[in-house]
Amino acid sequence: MIKLIDNPDEFDTFNKDDIFFIRIMSLLKAYSTEYNFALFYKQIDESENITAIISRLDNDYTVCHNDNFNQKELDNFFKTLGFNSILCDEDLKLSFSYDYGITMATNKKIEKTINYAEIDEYPKLMDLFNLEDYSSADFESWYVDVSHRIRHGAAKAVTLNINGEIISSGIFSSIYNNDAILTAVSTQSEFRRMGYASALVSAMVCDIKGKVYLMRDKNKNEEFYKKLGFENIGYWRMYKCFKIDKRITDASDNALKLCKKQFEYIDEITEYNQQKVQKAFIDNRISESHFCTSTGYGYGDIGREALDKVWAQVLGAESALVRHNFTCGTHTLSTALFGVLRPGDTMLCVSGTPYDTIHNVIGISGEGMGSLKDFGIKYQEVALKNERLDYEAIEHAVNENTTMVYIQRSRGYELRPSLSVDEIGKVCEIVKKRNPNVIVMVDNCYGEFVEKSEPTQVGADLIAGSMIKNAGGGIATTGGYIAGRKDLVEKCAYRLTTPGLGSEVGATIGMNRQLYMGLFFAPHTVGEALKSAVYISALYESFGYDVTPRYNEIRHDVVQSLGLENAESLVVFCQGIQSGSPIDSYLLPEPWDMPGYDSKVVMAAGAFTLGSSIELSADAPIREPYYAWIQGGLNFHSAKLCALLAAQQMEDKGLLK
Repeated sequence: MIKLIDNPDEFDTFNKDDIFFIRIMSLLKAYSTEYNFALFYKQIDESENITAIISRLDNDYTVCHNDNFNQKELDNFFKTLGFNSILCDEDLKLSFSYDYGITMATNKKIEKTINYAEIDEYPKLMDLFNLEDYSSADFESWYVDVSHRIRHGAAKAVTLNINGEIISSGIFSSIYNNDAILTAVSTQSEFRRMGYASALVSAMVCDIKGKVYLMRDKNKNEEFYKKLGFENIGYWRMYKCFKIDKRITDASDNALKLCKKQFEYIDEITEYNQQKVQKAFIDNRISESHFCTSTGYGYGDIGREALDKVWAQVLGAESALVRHNFTCGTHTLSTALFGVLRPGDTMLCVSGTPYDTIHNVIGISGEGMGSLKDFGIKYQEVALKNERLDYEAIEHAVNENTTMVYIQRSRGYELRPSLSVDEIGKVCEIVKKRNPNVIVMVDNCYGEFVEKSEPTQVGADLIAGSMIKNAGGGIATTGGYIAGRKDLVEKCAYRLTTPGLGSEVGATIGMNRQLYMGLFFAPHTVGEALKSAVYISALYESFGYDVTPRYNEIRHDVVQSLGLENAESLVVFCQGIQSGSPIDSYLLPEPWDMPGYDSKVVMAAGAFTLGSSIELSADAPIREPYYAWIQGGLNFHSAKLCALLAAQQMEDKGLLK
């Protein structure tokens, strides 16, 4: 049986001369049983004898056991609770992946002089240890833990000084009775290979009455410590929730440092947009009554009507149509196009060829499906120039016969940059000068809440998007929105339902709460998705892959493209993303003929909502130049893990650069 202890004295009957026992007991000495982030357990047999003791700091465990411990019980214990890491000896064989290294110890004493570190010197110590990659933690969290341990006599920080300057420093992270664990030693780079680290370690060992233990990585610093009297005494194991090579974790740490400024900028955008959404809720006096459900015709659904008003205010539009019965973004865009265009009208796309699934709607492909082309609506397009909007060509293409100028904000399966709201505003200005009656419509998918403003605030007459992308915040399980000029939105409503009824009908059947809550979460969720994209860009650029955009570029949608160079790497990357997904992690995505696409498509999408691309997904057509398009991430930490697992899967197959 494994039980949580309430009293530090419960471990008194258990004693073992090893590094894991010292580690646990020093932690108990420092934190006792007073904190919910530092917990202690005991495993007992049928006679109530302790067979193993366990410490938990945050979600990192250390285990010390005797010969009578119950291995199966410990394995099930960790499976049930979950963990970040488990540190133990080689005799504890758990059913998880692990790294291992050597345990060393000495009691050889050589008289040397050392200094105990003062509190005001801790920042200098942190700088030194970061030079050796001993600590990836920020200073505040490191300081809080280490200083607490030192105050309670469970740790020591020592320095070797010359002329008042710290040359070398070390830490005993765990001290119990007369024994200690040496954790970190670092010397300023210009003073290395001069014997200072050796002198410091010797002095530190001398300062401890009993044994000094340390754990080292395999093939690292063995000779250095043996010269100081340390001997190999066994092996340690570090079980990890996920096995990720040090090369990849080191690259991750560096990527996070590179992303810091962009993360701060994203937080600024997120806060602004959250305030904008919250004000719309407050101004429209949203209450629990707006979450009500309606059936049948849905007449007088106050929740549906108020939601339209909230969305219109958030987007800076005259009117909005937000409905759960839009099946996807393509359906929403199609409804808007068919709603405002009439036979004989001309649609001009000025952002190059639109996304694959729109081709059948327009009539570029798919004969006889009831496309715009089938209804006599003409289509023209202005190609990009060097992957950018060609403003001059756009101006020349617009004339008195142009009914609609269509702009796709996101890149789709193209390498061109996504469009900023300012660029969309410039297009609006150009085309309105040429033809004041032209309707500017924007496919806003993937772009909502990425910037502080939306296309409807810079001249766009109509925008449309999907609720299972940015707009739904990962809460809405289906739906879409159309917003813009009141007369145009009304026409779209007539297309969605029927002429004469429009937005006045439509049962919400319990969906209102999801749509409201999705909008409320959307700015934050988009911020997390943006951080995920920035991080993936920085991480994979460090491996040598082409990324668009780069980590330090300002973003206008949540999409990140990654050049994997060949079909095999592309597929394995997507499979790696899938392996870390909360849903369907055990499935293996393979390229297939997906409806609406000309090429085979591989798609990693372990989402709570089928097809949701505000949840982390990675997909790509299997065609040159073999780029993956990554979007979404409900929370950054989950997306980060998926990116690391994808890199690990590529590394395991010899494909990672």
